[in-house]
Amino acid sequence: MKRLLILLLLLCMCFAAGCTAAPGASPDAEGQEGLTQTATDALGGAPSQEAANTPDAVSTEPGGTELPVYPPTIILDAPWYAYAEDLDEAIDGVLLCRVTGESYRVYAGKGGDVMTDILDESRSPLLNTVYSVEPIACFKGDFEDVTELSIPGAADREKNVEEIMEACGVTDPLYIQVFTGKQPEIEIGKLYVFAVSDRFTPYPRIYLRNQSVFPLEGDPDEIQCDGIYLKDLIALYGEDAWNTVKEYCSAP
Repeated sequence: MKRLLILLLLLCMCFAAGCTAAPGASPDAEGQEGLTQTATDALGGAPSQEAANTPDAVSTEPGGTELPVYPPTIILDAPWYAYAEDLDEAIDGVLLCRVTGESYRVYAGKGGDVMTDILDESRSPLLNTVYSVEPIACFKGDFEDVTELSIPGAADREKNVEEIMEACGVTDPLYIQVFTGKQPEIEIGKLYVFAVSDRFTPYPRIYLRNQSVFPLEGDPDEIQCDGIYLKDLIALYGEDAWNTVKEYCSAP
């Protein structure tokens, strides 16, 4: 009986010694510690050397020239007017003219000057179509000597892609800005009445893309631009103004 009790006591002592082994002495404990360190790095610990040496992505032209990445889509906020009187209050002039040419230019933002260096990261380039015009009659404002009118965007981006890329100083069409909303179709050689403004820009511009372009074609009483009838707008400047518009509207 004594031998049995001694044997059981020895077995208990051996079991107790195994349970009190030093932490980290087994391979399993070392593996768990490694997993814990990896999780700490992933949650914001010190980055690995490989990550620290990885450069930021840079968009470049062929040859290594760094270029700014233009936003692929630009939303131009614009008001909408229900009445010609409201549009008249917002604009600076109304011009009857013939369009004689079309080109492209990049301005610094919506009201800045011409950008000669599109790599200047302190400014925001904005592509404009620039129409050459021959003024015929000015019904409001002092725009009789205007030779150019600008408007953001491009009516036919795909057709004129080479010329637009040259104006932007890029060789990849992906850098050409895309503008949301309707772009007016303005044709060279045709007559138009434009609602114009120079209030916030150093150059005269077509005030709105949606309500400022009136082609002189068809019945003058029916010419309208997104709810604004040309007759209602021109009537604000007198009967002679309307008679002039009707005369040129019927001219070949």
